[in-house]
Amino acid sequence: MIDTSHYFLSFFEGLALAFSPCILPILPLILSGAAAEGRLRPYAIILGFIIFFTVFSLISRSLLSHVGIPQDTLQMASFTLLAVFGFIMLIPQLDTLFSKFTSGIAGKAQTLSTQSKFTSGLGGGLILGGLIGIVWTPCAGPLMAAALLQIIQSQTNFETTMTILAFASGAALPMLIIAIMGHQITHHIRALSAHTATIKRIMGVILIAFSVLGLSGINLGEAYVNAKMKTLTQNNSMIEQVSAQTGIINGLPTPYAAPPIEGIAAWVNSEPRTLESLKGKVVLVDFWTYSCINCIRTFPYLKSWYQKYHDQGFEIIGVHSPEFSFEKDLGNVQKAAQKYGLTYPIALDNDFATWKSFANQYWPAHYLINKEGQVVYVHYGEGNYDITEKNIQYLLGVNQGIVDQNPMVNASINQSPETYLGLERAARETKDQNNIALNEWYLSDGWSRHPQFIQSEVNNAELQFHALSSKMFLVLDTADNKPITVKILIKRDGAKEFTEHKTITVNQASLYDLVELDHAQNFTAKIIASTSGLKAFAFTFG
Repeated sequence: MIDTSHYFLSFFEGLALAFSPCILPILPLILSGAAAEGRLRPYAIILGFIIFFTVFSLISRSLLSHVGIPQDTLQMASFTLLAVFGFIMLIPQLDTLFSKFTSGIAGKAQTLSTQSKFTSGLGGGLILGGLIGIVWTPCAGPLMAAALLQIIQSQTNFETTMTILAFASGAALPMLIIAIMGHQITHHIRALSAHTATIKRIMGVILIAFSVLGLSGINLGEAYVNAKMKTLTQNNSMIEQVSAQTGIINGLPTPYAAPPIEGIAAWVNSEPRTLESLKGKVVLVDFWTYSCINCIRTFPYLKSWYQKYHDQGFEIIGVHSPEFSFEKDLGNVQKAAQKYGLTYPIALDNDFATWKSFANQYWPAHYLINKEGQVVYVHYGEGNYDITEKNIQYLLGVNQGIVDQNPMVNASINQSPETYLGLERAARETKDQNNIALNEWYLSDGWSRHPQFIQSEVNNAELQFHALSSKMFLVLDTADNKPITVKILIKRDGAKEFTEHKTITVNQASLYDLVELDHAQNFTAKIIASTSGLKAFAFTFG
């Protein structure tokens, strides 16, 4: 899930336009439109502007998703566009040409806005707001391109809509103030024109620097997350000292009331539960999704704890927050629960309501809640099973017996990362079948591209991935629920030919084990779909 800081960033990107020359060409449109009759007229104009920009952005993203352009290409194009706008704002001659272009549009729009359909009623205000959006868009191009880049990178429709609305609202806020207060503040905004050249040059340098980072492959968002995790690691010693006083190992410095389990679409293994009704018990809330290999590897420990401590006042609530659309299906989750032997209550958090109430960001994630209903310990990802179990024992007040130990895991430091194939998050695709670099993937002809997955459209369509790992997994499904045979061939580094590794049958949406080797090594896997209709979502490794 996207961090909420992205929404604030988009809002302030829009708000920044109030302090740029982009506001000047539309001042006459806003003032004349707001001067018409009706106290609600200014709000109608701004609403029309927000609607226009939101619809424009959603349509653009939808078209890009269906054209079949890989996300890497879209990102590079967006960063290139940012660099172009940066040079326009930095070089006076280019800036002059661009200003002539936007001024011409503004003049035509001003003439058009005098027509009767724009000058009366709330409906006219809505239309005028859309017209303002048309005039404003070319001048706002640099910052809008930055917002559209975030929109392209958004992982879900909710993220996309929220990013668009945040940017449009930020841009619309100063327009609304101008429309309401009119001439009282316009002279302050016009005063900015004396500093137009300086403002443009500074923005140009910032845009060029930002685009160079992007074209160089430096991911600022990823660096931000890594910095947060580093800070969390550095604080571990402080947390251990605090928790030593409370008896909870690695506990939270300040426990807090557990957020509600809400917005649940259905329950498995149980009637609906609330954390309020479970006060007096020790509760572990486990966020998971059934195609997540990291989640699957935690199941033996969860089942063991539930079996050992349930009769002593311990409860597990598995909150199933789906990563892919097929994981929202109740039947699929029931099959997964049966397959892995999960007997504790499972809540289908299809709209991420509980995920958001816990401010969670990871699969898997464990929140341990004491008998008073407070979250006292949190762990993200795999591992620390012995610590979690000792904390369960302490909260229950049971004898400190033998606990489940962490497994010995051999993993390569440079093991291939999780890799998505659908247009929304696809990365590292290559078009060169004869030179597939490490962690890159290649598609033969005969595949169609969709937001969350790719799909075979012909018999024997091939997908290749160059990996470093001992195990390879792939989330697969079929288009018409008919079983599809999939052949997996591998070629180890240094080998000249592919050799057959295994054959699997895909008969439901799930995570499939494709490759199993005795140690981590470089290899290229070739996945061949016998018929059309095979859906491939994401690779994971272990």
